[in-house]
Order: sequence, then structure tokens, then C-alpha cells
Amino acid sequence: VPRRGAIRQPHGVIDQPQRLQQLRNGAPVDQAVALLGQPLKKGAGKGGSEWDYNLKFKMPDSENYMVCQYKLVVDEAKKQIEDAVWRRKQCMDIVNGTVKK
Repeated sequence: VPRRGAIRQPHGVIDQPQRLQQLRNGAPVDQAVALLGQPLKKGAGKGGSEWDYNLKFKMPDSENYMVCQYKLVVDEAKKQIEDAVWRRKQCMDIVNGTVKK
């Protein structure tokens, strides 16, 4: 059962991907955990702690899905997001609603 306010649904599918736009630089890490749950992996990076997620989006106007790799760079001392990075531009486009048809 998904947590209240969470956007990750059964089988890892992200419901309402546009809500990921809330995870901007300076946002509290608690917000990321509330939306996405715990990261798949946490590690140390050049810019701070790195939280890795694999997210599954339903493609617009399609029955197909895309698995997207998403990384949050976190300032552990401030408990806030310093940066967010998508491995594939198409994933960012789904979140921003700018997917080309």
C-alpha cells in the first residue's frame, strides 16, 4: 500500500510524474522520501551524498513504460537537495510535460 502523498505506485510505476518538479535545489530531503520512498542506493559523490532511484513512467499516449534513473545530490548536514539529475533527457521531459509526440 503506497504511503499517503507518495507518487510511487505498485510495481514501481510513478503516478503524476509532474509532482517530481517539487524536488528542486534547496528542497528538504524529507520531501523526496515522502514522494519516492527510500533510495535504491546511497553513496558519496563529489557534490555530496548521492541518492539513486529507478523510476518507471507510463509513456504519454501509449501503453509502454520507460524506466528512468534519477539521482539526488543531498547535503546531509542541511538535510536538503543540492541537485537532481536524470540519466535520460526523455525522463526529464515526461516530468516537465514536454515529451515530443
